[in-house]
Amino acid sequence: MSIPGGDSKKRARTLFALGAVALPLLITGILYACSGKITHAETLFHTTFAEQGFRVIFSGELPSVQLEFLQKSFSDPSLLFHILLYLTQWLPIVGQLFLLLMIYFSCALFAAKSLHLRMRSFFSGSLLFLFAALPLFDSLAALTPDIFAVSALLLSLGIMGREMSEKQRLLWLSVLAFLSAWSFPCPQIVLIPPLLTGLLQLRKGKLFAPLLPFVTGSCAMFAGLLIHPHPVNTLIMWKLYNWDRIVDALSVSYNPFLTDPALLSPSGKEALFALPILLLMFATLILRIRLQEYRGHGAVHPAVTAAVITASFFALAFFWLKSALLFAAPVTVLAFLSLGDTFLRGDLSPYKAQWKKIAWGFFAIALFLTVLTAMLYVKTVSTITVPVKIGEYLTKNLPEGTPILNGNKSDFPQLYAVAPHLRWQWGTDPVFATKKDEQKMALLIRAAHPEFSLVKRNGKVAFEADRISAQRLFSFYGTAYAVIMEPDQDALNVMLQNGWKILHAVPGEGWILTVK
Repeated sequence: MSIPGGDSKKRARTLFALGAVALPLLITGILYACSGKITHAETLFHTTFAEQGFRVIFSGELPSVQLEFLQKSFSDPSLLFHILLYLTQWLPIVGQLFLLLMIYFSCALFAAKSLHLRMRSFFSGSLLFLFAALPLFDSLAALTPDIFAVSALLLSLGIMGREMSEKQRLLWLSVLAFLSAWSFPCPQIVLIPPLLTGLLQLRKGKLFAPLLPFVTGSCAMFAGLLIHPHPVNTLIMWKLYNWDRIVDALSVSYNPFLTDPALLSPSGKEALFALPILLLMFATLILRIRLQEYRGHGAVHPAVTAAVITASFFALAFFWLKSALLFAAPVTVLAFLSLGDTFLRGDLSPYKAQWKKIAWGFFAIALFLTVLTAMLYVKTVSTITVPVKIGEYLTKNLPEGTPILNGNKSDFPQLYAVAPHLRWQWGTDPVFATKKDEQKMALLIRAAHPEFSLVKRNGKVAFEADRISAQRLFSFYGTAYAVIMEPDQDALNVMLQNGWKILHAVPGEGWILTVK
């Protein structure tokens, strides 16, 4: 027997759910059309790597880099992500971006429904997920495994909040943890919600049962790392990426040219873009306190409280770990919407009669913030220069496997995209390169960055020609070629004064050099 009005309410919920996914995608398409530029260099690396197919993805080598520890010890930590890019390479970048965004918003929708968030509330706050996506993707066209990591975190929160049997929860969490080990370099992210939810549910006499999802998920994650092409290299990479690089960033020997930029302190512009999320985090904490005051300790689902703690941790970590904002933003939005929806519609809420006006006012503010932030981001973000003509020259004149000195590690994605058949000196993550040969890395920094190549002698500044001569670089790297991209004019001058000459210059892109 159907409930009067039940079908119409179900239809309305479905429409709000679809609109909550479709509306941000539509706005993203408009913003992408307005910007029309690639603003994240990692997009070039991931798309180029994926386009080379299964032979490279499963090879266990990264032949396009010479100095890296990974050259002969590589195991792709983002295997499933690159397979997806390879299978969808027939799509333009905007098509692949839409597909990844659809995955992201679908995971957010699953988490929202699992935490009993009304679809009308999710629709009114869906633009906040897009607003959170700006720092999340670091551009409007960034194809990186970060989207898989954040989507998996939202899925994990949904699994812990959903009403299901304990066996089903353990099964779904195990599958998610196993697949995460094949999808992005930090699969332990998905274990945060089960750990926190379990700790919140600890009771006297029940010390193990609440933590069983966390233990099961941990076993599944390490099973995924071991049941993996080149498992030894996979475990080494997991340690390097999740431990060594962070220890390096915190060590006394901290070096801004060797440390991953994601581990550097945020810039003023990044802090400005993060300010709305930090304010939203503060509002979420206030909502959590007020809701407990009105309805008691059991008013908030443990998974929602876990989301609040998770978002708070990443929001605080943002000030020393840039990538923390990637996870703080969407989890904050999810917790805020869940708490706000419960608080406004509760029987004891002082705003019960005005909750519709408050919800639509919130929607207007979210729309304004989204449009304003997106416009500021599009206007201020820099475009990545793709050296197409340099790539054409190198492809035409140099055989496959020729080693080339790329002085700046940040240039690697662009150079790799136009000439993947060559062997560049360094590229992916500095910690991997230093593991192979720290002395060569130090010399490479001196060659590429004039500020490290200038010393004061008798009160005057002079070049350390003996340290960065072309002959020594050639003996170290076995290369007679180098590429300096614009606008590194100072680096070019250092190279020219130390035994190099310009072989080919491309205005607007850079210079190809060779040993005299």
